[in-house]
Formats: sequence, C-alpha cells, structure tokens
Amino acid sequence: MDNEKSIVFFKSLIRLLESENYTDLSIHVGREPHSKFKVFLAHTLALCTRSKYLENSLAGNTEASKEIQRTTLTFEDVIPDIS
Repeated sequence: MDNEKSIVFFKSLIRLLESENYTDLSIHVGREPHSKFKVFLAHTLALCTRSKYLENSLAGNTEASKEIQRTTLTFEDVIPDIS
C-alpha cells in the first residue's frame, strides 16, 4: 500500500472509530437511574488490540457467525467521570 492510500485508509478508520457505526459492544458504566449512568458504544476489534484484559474477557463471547454480534459489559459500581 503506498503512502497516499495508507493516509486515506487511516483517515477512514479514524472516522469509523469516532462514529457509532458498526459498533458491536456497549459498555454500561454506573447504575440506572443515576444521573451519571452512561453507555459507551465501542468496537471490539479496537478495544482488543489495545487491552489484553478486554481481549481475554471478550474472546469467549465470539461466535463463528457472519452476523454482527452485540455484547454488553456492565459496570454498575462505577460512576463515569464525564465532562
């Protein structure tokens, strides 16, 4: 892949990661109906490449299916620090 194609690819990847398109994981932080409750949509691929803990935790949730899978992680005893 030449340099120009690489730049276009990575810009497209960044746009995808910043959007909620094609997310396959939702992370629930806090406890409803607490005002600080927050749901983060994420890409399993991106998280697993950056975190060995999440890679190990999510590895057992994969299926040999071509369908998009949505997994939910819930952290009820955590209050998200959102500005």
